[in-house]
Amino acid sequence: MLYPKESRTREIKDLSGIWQFKIDSENKGIHDNWQSKPLTDTIPMPVPASYNDITQNAKIRDHIGYAWYETKFNVPQRIFADKNVILRFGSATHYAIVWLNGREIIRHKGGFLPFEADITDNIDKTGSNNILTVAVNNELTWQTLPPG
Repeated sequence: MLYPKESRTREIKDLSGIWQFKIDSENKGIHDNWQSKPLTDTIPMPVPASYNDITQNAKIRDHIGYAWYETKFNVPQRIFADKNVILRFGSATHYAIVWLNGREIIRHKGGFLPFEADITDNIDKTGSNNILTVAVNNELTWQTLPPG
C-alpha cells in the first residue's frame, strides 16, 4: 500500500490532531454501542500518539483492552462529484474497529500496518460533520507482535 501523496487529482485531508478519547475499562463499549452516539466522559488525546505515554494517569497509562477515539470532520462537497473518498490509517495497535456516522466500515488486525477503507458511500453528503469513531484493542495474543 503506497503512502498517499497530494496531486492535481488527489486531495488529502489530514485528520491528525486532537481527538476525544475514552478507555473502556469494563469492556462494554461494543456491547453498549458507544459508536451509535457521540462519546461521553472523554478527554482530549493527540492522534497519532500512544495514549500510554501521554497522560500521568496510571489507569490510562497501564490500560490493556479497548480504548475509544472520536473526531468530527467535514468533506468538501466538490469531492462528491466524481471522486472516491478513502480513509487511511497509518496503524492501530493491535486490533481496530472503525465506524463512520455509527456504521461499521472496517476491522483491522495488524498493529504496525496501514489500512484503509473506501468511505464514499458512507460520508454525510450534506456538508455536515461526519463522526469517526475508532475502538482500538492493544491486548497481546499469540498472533500479535509486541511493541518494543
